[in-house]
Amino acid sequence: MRRILSVLLMAALLFSIVLPLTTYADETDYSMIRVKISVGDTKNSQTITLSGTYYVSGTGVFVTDGKLSITVNKDNGIVTVEHTPSGSEAVPVTVFDGSNICEILRTNSDIEQGYFSLYNTYHSLTLKYLGNLTIRSYKTSSGHYLRLINTVPMHHYLYGVVPNEMPEHYPLEALKSQAIASKGFACYKIDMSTASSIYDVRDTAQDQV
Repeated sequence: MRRILSVLLMAALLFSIVLPLTTYADETDYSMIRVKISVGDTKNSQTITLSGTYYVSGTGVFVTDGKLSITVNKDNGIVTVEHTPSGSEAVPVTVFDGSNICEILRTNSDIEQGYFSLYNTYHSLTLKYLGNLTIRSYKTSSGHYLRLINTVPMHHYLYGVVPNEMPEHYPLEALKSQAIASKGFACYKIDMSTASSIYDVRDTAQDQV
């Protein structure tokens, strides 16, 4: 784990020296990246487990640990979120209702201060996610369905991507090269996003695993 963190730090320094990005007039921000989470394209509900404290944007509500039960109304796209605290006698409480987009924000972005987890249909595993979660409905010809977007600091994103692209036991120089390549690709995808894009990359081999 420490080896990967060291690799990312060195790669970030090298990236800024040997691969300077084109400077655009709008000064694109590469500090965060939006990742589409694979949960299936025709789902209307999802359960998420929380570890740590999150803020439900625009509501004044804070939620700590426990589970979030998310539903999207197939007819009108309205998102509803219920929070069930930890404990055998906990009762679900509605913390969001009435819009087609909801943001669940970390109150502390430190890597050790919590995560949310859910079942990822592409990887067929329950995975942990750092950063923030955007819940939104997506309209199709057959109705509205759920989309989940993980907005995460770039260095946290690379922390997850690099070991999946290349085993941690590989030579250090190879890992540094992989980290530079992964960051370059991520920045390119951010550049390619438009004003209407709801994510920059997918969590599949179509982008970076």
